Amino acid sequence: MLKDIRFWAGSAFAVAVIFLACWLPGKFVVPVLMYHSIGIAGTERDRANTVSPGSFDRQMRFIKESGYRVLTVDEYVEITRSGGRFPPKSVVITFDDGLLDNFTNAYPVLIKYGIPSAMFVPSAYVGQVNSGWGQPQMSWDQLRAISAHGVTVGSHTSTHRYLPEISPDAARGQIVDSKAVLEGKLGRRVDYFAYPSGGFSEGIKAMVREAGYKAAFTTNRGEDRSNRDLYELKRIRPKDTDGSIVLWMKLSGYYNLIRDAQNPY
Repeated sequence: MLKDIRFWAGSAFAVAVIFLACWLPGKFVVPVLMYHSIGIAGTERDRANTVSPGSFDRQMRFIKESGYRVLTVDEYVEITRSGGRFPPKSVVITFDDGLLDNFTNAYPVLIKYGIPSAMFVPSAYVGQVNSGWGQPQMSWDQLRAISAHGVTVGSHTSTHRYLPEISPDAARGQIVDSKAVLEGKLGRRVDYFAYPSGGFSEGIKAMVREAGYKAAFTTNRGEDRSNRDLYELKRIRPKDTDGSIVLWMKLSGYYNLIRDAQNPY
């Protein structure tokens, strides 16, 4: 009897291992990290969107020393579009809001470790202090400098409006005008877009596509856990307190499986 129990237990374990070995690879998603402020949080509200310079350096060093391949947004989108195979341990680094501390605190670390990234910028706030965040934004000269050295500059609308709450005409203006302004000022194509606060709809996705963007990034919004839809690419938010184990989980490629899908609107 005991021998039979051991046999069936062993068989069940073997079947489970085989199932996971076949099922998990199809669920792998290249992690796209999403940062905002790289500084010191001034208020409790800021804390969720702030990673200290020391923690950011530690996280980038972990990625570099652990052998991760940091893809440019162009590489990531092209492999996704073509259905190709990603290099092992791939990851993408992005930033939202165009804050000055991305230039002063994050950019030198990215240069130090040779890590490419993308920064999504509200075009109307360049060189200003945004009243919503109370933080200064990068200038046009700073954006030109980083775009020449491993940073892809993308659009985050003109004035960071939450697109599902405004009229279709206003949303289209935010999407189209920001692209035109950024391209004119930077002298480069702007191919990528990030939805403010991650909010989108099928109509908004269509506007982004029609405006000529190659892809658009959200937060943890929408139902596409596998990131096959280029216009609702989910991202993962690292936290200031993330240690090596938590960061490893977020970089594993399976983190989307344990997150609750959020309404895109």
